[in-house]
Amino acid sequence: IVRDNVILENKEYIRHESIHLRQYIETLFIGVLIIGLLQYVYARYILKKSKLDSYYFMSHEQEAHQNDEDENYLRKRKLFSFYKYLLPKNKKIMKLVDGKRVIYS
Repeated sequence: IVRDNVILENKEYIRHESIHLRQYIETLFIGVLIIGLLQYVYARYILKKSKLDSYYFMSHEQEAHQNDEDENYLRKRKLFSFYKYLLPKNKKIMKLVDGKRVIYS
């Protein structure tokens, strides 16, 4: 449910949330929640990351953020693609700079 029409016009935002919707469907909703919680706890308490960095550390967020600018991503996306973002080599560092997301390689 979106109350702001400006958000509905933001194609990146729509693609980002569409990627999450696909992830939820693939894992019958509960899978993403369990995997995300485990990754968040690991990043927050074992790796000692901040709350925001722990959020960005989660594989489903990595997939959505790294691909929300690609207009064809959902068409070419394979099932359970977010699992590849569990591997450290596929993770990218993300930060908020002046309120905007910046992805570092």
